[in-house]
Amino acid sequence: MKKLTFNKYSGAGNDFVLIDKTKNENIDVDRDLIKAIAQRRTGVGSDGVLVINKIAGFDYSLEYFNSDGSSGNLCANGARCSIAYASTNKWIEKHASFFANGAEYSGEVLDADLIKFNLNPPGKIKLDFNINFHNQLVNAFYADTGSEHVVVFVNDILSDPNNPFSNYSDINKVDVFNFGKEIRRLPEFKPNGVNANFIQIKKDKAYIRTFEKGVEDETLACGTGTVAAAIILSLKNILNPPCEFITRGGDKLLVDFQQSNNIFTEISLTGPAKEIFSGIYSY
Repeated sequence: MKKLTFNKYSGAGNDFVLIDKTKNENIDVDRDLIKAIAQRRTGVGSDGVLVINKIAGFDYSLEYFNSDGSSGNLCANGARCSIAYASTNKWIEKHASFFANGAEYSGEVLDADLIKFNLNPPGKIKLDFNINFHNQLVNAFYADTGSEHVVVFVNDILSDPNNPFSNYSDINKVDVFNFGKEIRRLPEFKPNGVNANFIQIKKDKAYIRTFEKGVEDETLACGTGTVAAAIILSLKNILNPPCEFITRGGDKLLVDFQQSNNIFTEISLTGPAKEIFSGIYSY
């Protein structure tokens, strides 16, 4: 039987198993191990797995895997958790420079459990197009913030497709799991699929819920999804940065950026990130 040491982290409720390769040098972190350790009933349980290691030229390297073992996406809350880990273990003092997804990223520790992560400029952005789910056409938005996201306003969705006056007025009543699962697999987003974000503005406050591909479920928070939503809200002149969002788990995430002629720079995501526990996993 093999054993590995791990740390369990939460970034605004988005939870991760963090594996430090410097403490597990002979461990092969493959897809089967990731899926097993992320299982909530038979493993440690998490939305994803973070693999952190020392690397020349940076404070560390970071690999992110979804709970189904897939990879290739940026995870902003996971990145914030990696910064928290690096700080706790004295890899950094306050500022972090690390390599992930083929690019350089940075962040900093603002307070004990308050971590800021700096994102690169978004890729493709698409405004005001229709998608078909829940037997209706719904106005939608798209932004690639390191992961691909669709953003939908909940009041644009009819709870009863046959009743034109049945628009959702409460984000908490939206069937995020089934709607998100349907959006995630729409043909226009093949082959990679897409994450689905549902937002509502109430009394100048932004609320967000997200269905994440690779997790195949709603998560309590999604960092890149929140950034995508903030960019959309800014482009639609609904909110100006810094934009504060209340997540499904009740935590607050703050998105800030500079915008000029639809060009976004100095993008950051700030929110809570903390260690929950550490342990040894046997397999």
